[in-house]
Amino acid sequence: MRLFDHIRHQEPAIAALQSARARGRLAHAMLFWGPEGVGKLRSAQALAQMLLCEGSEPPCASCVSCERVRRLTHPDLLIVVPAARGEGDVRSHMALEAYGEDLYHCFQAPPNASILIDQIRELKSESSKARVERGNRVAIIRDAERMTPEAAQAALKLIEEPRPGTYLVLTCRDPQQLLPTILSRCQRFRFRPLPRSFIEEVLREQRPAEEEAPPARLVSALARGSLSRALAGGGDGDLRRERDRALELFAVTYRDPAEVTGKVRALGRAWDTARARAAVDLLMMWYEDLLHLRLGLSEEDVANSDRLERLRAEASAAGAEEIKRRGRILEELLEAMERNVNPVLATETALLRLSRLAGERDLF
Repeated sequence: MRLFDHIRHQEPAIAALQSARARGRLAHAMLFWGPEGVGKLRSAQALAQMLLCEGSEPPCASCVSCERVRRLTHPDLLIVVPAARGEGDVRSHMALEAYGEDLYHCFQAPPNASILIDQIRELKSESSKARVERGNRVAIIRDAERMTPEAAQAALKLIEEPRPGTYLVLTCRDPQQLLPTILSRCQRFRFRPLPRSFIEEVLREQRPAEEEAPPARLVSALARGSLSRALAGGGDGDLRRERDRALELFAVTYRDPAEVTGKVRALGRAWDTARARAAVDLLMMWYEDLLHLRLGLSEEDVANSDRLERLRAEASAAGAEEIKRRGRILEELLEAMERNVNPVLATETALLRLSRLAGERDLF
């Protein structure tokens, strides 16, 4: 399998890579940057397939080397991924093995995982050895922004002292999180968010139509261009349940301010910034659907298709301007949390404003 053919909606980055390779202008150190789950690691793997291919027109996708790269078993393909302290490399090896077997495998490192200096030292040691096969060697550092300061300094030395025939690819979300000295020495290729329609298409192909699974359209809309986020969040009913909880909390039926205060305070410490943001994402998608229906557009395009009856009822009761004002209140809730306002207090303020907005509608 030719891996470049599997990468979708990243034509500018892939074309730039192939052009640089054809013109002999491919740098020994490269940075693939962009949102998570858009094909950066798979593109690095595809580049390795091109650089390690034994055929006359690489990548041929039929030689032994191409197949080994596809399965991530080529001896001259080295990959470093973040690992949680105390876990060793077992989980990382298992994740890479699954990634090599399944083109849609959702590879996600634990939130507390880092790339440690010992991992970079080992990579440097392996890179200094004689190549196992003829030709090149490719080393990949995934989520390079997770390198500890010591690991980043070690990686810089690796970049500054390249060995002939060795190519290093770093992937990250935001280049500004890397050392400026690393950034200045890398040839950069930008990867963009994936279209919602493509993510929805993959979800429908990869995920069975389970009763408890949230609609593919809803998951793809909330994924914000990330296929891995969509695949990780679309396998069970958790997203649907979180949305229903958010709708219950932010329902605009409160009449007594004390009821709002009691409802929010009951959330306690579990209502942190991350959870509040997730709830707002779900609600913003709900409001988009409300506005969509209120404007008389097709019901087939709503993300929350499993709650169509409720959407119809709310859309008929609220005007387009009120729906837009609800959305602005939620945007201001996010802005408040960005300023480190306590998420419970910020949510309480937003709920009081939503309640007043509903009260204004009831006066007419």
